[in-house]
Amino acid sequence: MQRRSFLRGTAAIGGGLIAGCTQFADFGETYRLWFIRIHNGTTRQRSVDLRVFRDSDLIFEREYTNISSFQATEEQDATFAAMDSARLVEGEWELKAGSYSVEYRFSSDDSYHRVTISEIEDLESEDVGMNIQLLGRSHSQPRVGFKLYQFTSDDQASKFVENVSQENVTETSG
Repeated sequence: MQRRSFLRGTAAIGGGLIAGCTQFADFGETYRLWFIRIHNGTTRQRSVDLRVFRDSDLIFEREYTNISSFQATEEQDATFAAMDSARLVEGEWELKAGSYSVEYRFSSDDSYHRVTISEIEDLESEDVGMNIQLLGRSHSQPRVGFKLYQFTSDDQASKFVENVSQENVTETSG
């Protein structure tokens, strides 16, 4: 009899803690996604379909074709955005706080793969950028890695995007 009371009490407390943790996990998971950078680190040219969602609403969709292999270009001195093997996606959606997720697929995929930004790493900032790194050899499906760039303020994020966008214009127009 005492054992059943103990188990019921423990289950009630555990259920309350789990419900509290779930509520806490959702708190503060809004942020602004400033950019996405796709970098082709594979040994052949790739194409990627990209979708961006904010609070489950589709806010951006585009196909990026013929992204050069990092091996096919001479980019030793190239900067963050000024690479033939990279695409910088910025300024394409309204910068609003929300919960973001990204879907991507390769030409050989029937369906999209989804990643939620907050699942990549712990967010310690309200202003973030995302890197999608394609890895692998030419004969295989690429592996995909993700990295977040976290900024201490919207001013820092804005200056970063402005600088890398200008580098891209300077590097590619001359």
